[in-house]
Formats: sequence, C-alpha cells, structure tokens
Amino acid sequence: MKFTHLTGLFFLIILISCSSQKSRTDVDVSGIEIREIEINRYEEALFAIDPDSLRQGLKKIDPRYEIFLGPEWDTPRNLTQLKAYITDPKIRELYHDTKEKYPDLNFLSRELTKAFQHYKYYYPEKEIPAVYSYVSGLHYEHPVEYGKQVLIIGLDNYLGKDYPAYKKLGIPLYKARLMSREYIALDCFRKLAMMQTPGYETRSLLDEMILQGKFLYFLDAMLPDKADHRKIGYTQDEILWCHAHEADIWAFLIENDLLYSRDFQSIKSFISDAPFTKGFGNDSPGRLGVWVGWQIVRKYMEKNPGVKLQQMLDNKDAQDILMHSGYKPSK
Repeated sequence: MKFTHLTGLFFLIILISCSSQKSRTDVDVSGIEIREIEINRYEEALFAIDPDSLRQGLKKIDPRYEIFLGPEWDTPRNLTQLKAYITDPKIRELYHDTKEKYPDLNFLSRELTKAFQHYKYYYPEKEIPAVYSYVSGLHYEHPVEYGKQVLIIGLDNYLGKDYPAYKKLGIPLYKARLMSREYIALDCFRKLAMMQTPGYETRSLLDEMILQGKFLYFLDAMLPDKADHRKIGYTQDEILWCHAHEADIWAFLIENDLLYSRDFQSIKSFISDAPFTKGFGNDSPGRLGVWVGWQIVRKYMEKNPGVKLQQMLDNKDAQDILMHSGYKPSK
C-alpha cells in the first residue's frame, strides 16, 4: 500500500488516540460524591439593582457577595464608584451581552462538578472552593481569579472570538479564539494548577517548559475528557503538526543548546503566546516549548507510576523530571 500524506495523517490520529486511552489520568470517579457546583452570579444580582436605590439593593445581596463588595461597601466613596460602574454604558452593554450569551450556567456547573470529582480523587482532604461569576470590564489577561477558597470567573471574557469589543481592544485572533465557553472550566483549573504548584525562580528554558508542562498535566488529571488541543489552546491541526514534528522540535532544542539557555528572548520565543514559533515557520503553533514540556511530564508520570500527582508538582528539579522521563522522540 502506498503510504501517502493522508494515510500518514490517519495513522497519526489513531496513534494519538490510542496513547491517550492508556493515560494514568483515566481514573474512576463514579464513587466520589460531591454537591453539584453552584455558580453564584454576582453580575445578575448587581445589575438587577435600581441605581437610584443602590444602598437598599446592596443590603439585600450582602453578605452573599461580600467577596466583591467588601466589609465597608456602605461608604459614600464606595457607593459612588459602584453606581458609576453599573451605570457605565459600556459596562451595561457587556452585562447585556453576557446575560444574552449565558442565560444560565448549567453546562459549566456540570463541567466543574465532574472536574471537582477528579480534584477530590487526588486531594480528598481539600475543600472545594465557592464559585462566582461577574462582569470584569474585559479584564481578559486574568479571566479567572482564585484565592481564599473562592474561584471567580469573568464571564465577559468568554463571549466568543468574534465579539466586537475584543477586536476593538486589538486582541489577536490566536488569543480571541480561546475566549469562548469551551475554555472556562479549563481556565478555572489552570488557575488551580498554578496555585497547587510551588513557585520558584525560573532559571532556564527547560525549567519553564517543565513548569508549564505540569500545569497541562494537571488539566489532564482534572479534565481528562477535554481534547488536548483545547487544554493547550491549539487548533486540531496544530496539535497534529506538533506530533508530526515532535522529533524535529526536540532536535532543534538540543542542537542549538537551548534547553539550558537562560536567555530571555530564547525562553520567550518558545513559551510566550504567539501565532507561531520562531524558527519553525508560520504553520507551527506558538509555545512549542510548552507543548514539549507537557510531553516530558506525561512521559515522566507514565514511567514512574509510584509518583503521585502532587509529588510531581512539588518536584522543582526539571532535570530530574527530564532524566527520569526517558523522553527521546524519534521520527
């Protein structure tokens, strides 16, 4: 049989599919019972208030939303700021469009509930945070915030890649296509991954690759049903490109002595958001170092079944993870 490009692509898809089915993250959580995640919609409660009766309206929603209002919301300055916020035409338009896009969040409640079942599988002693939504005013660099056992989602950052305000802000398409409902739960658990992973001063490209790979493996564990291209924010074609060129990417890093480089520009070109990765052409996705780091961490966890999830996250020695991963892709 002649081995054509399409035939090779077909077998590549089969190979990727089969390998993902054998992952350590395919665990049974059917016996883990948790309360269905309730999403407290601060934006609905706030914008339902008559601006001319702001103090009375806020009394009704406090203390349920004290996380937003604070303990001293009832001051002339705070009331003035809140009134300016809810009467701002641009903010009100954002709220209207958010409410229209998300009349309910049942889909997200289901996704988060299932993901937190996995979370309790790995961390049975940890509490599940309270979850809130709000209109952030397009705080798109930080669409999800986490702290003090509270997870806060800026829904206006998930109105779809073609939302006009995103274009007006100059958000590039490769970022805007991640601003949709498919990425909300992933962003929530990416934020948890960052909080769950001990911080350290990044020293080399390898350090950063492994750190980012840890975050993505955390998503493997918490949201195993999500497609790989969603987890990393690629298109399906970009994921296939990575698998097809994996050996070439690794060879490039080795041959150019980049793994242990501390050069800021070298690290940035392989880790930072971009439409493509410099040196690999316009067909390549950005952040190739992140993708390779993910594959290394996956190999490490596969080769070391005795290592638990948090033990891996706690390991600050990137070289140790690489060495014990046995990662060495070949064509």
